[in-house]
Amino acid sequence: MTHGRRPIAPARWPPRPRHARKAAAGVACRLAREAGLGASGSVTTTGQEIAVANSRELIASTERGLLVTHFHYTRAVHPLHVIITGMTRDGTYLIERGEVTRPVKNLRYTQSYLDALRDVRGIGRNTLLRGELIVSRVPALKIGSFTFTGVTE
Repeated sequence: MTHGRRPIAPARWPPRPRHARKAAAGVACRLAREAGLGASGSVTTTGQEIAVANSRELIASTERGLLVTHFHYTRAVHPLHVIITGMTRDGTYLIERGEVTRPVKNLRYTQSYLDALRDVRGIGRNTLLRGELIVSRVPALKIGSFTFTGVTE
């Protein structure tokens, strides 16, 4: 027996603003599309040249930085601005003069993913399947700046 009503769709929790999801996906898709992800060389977007290279080449082009192999326990702090907090896990390394020199302790971060994607300096040529609850095919990214807020214990 029906009463002329349609079934109510289950609520998504936590709710995510549609425009925030579209903005993050739009930036990532645009960069990937422009890079071709299988191409070599570089692409230019928003006046900035972005290298397309394998992971070793991205590391070799880094004077000083961090190699993060896994982000863990990521949670939204501010969904509208796509600000996420979380920790690194299972391998965070110091890069000096283009070489991985030593492991460092796992770090906590709070970062707008949109801001991070605006500062992409390099995109990996190959992609890997990554994720915990949602699995995605992603390239390595060389990002100019990322906000780490502390060391985990």
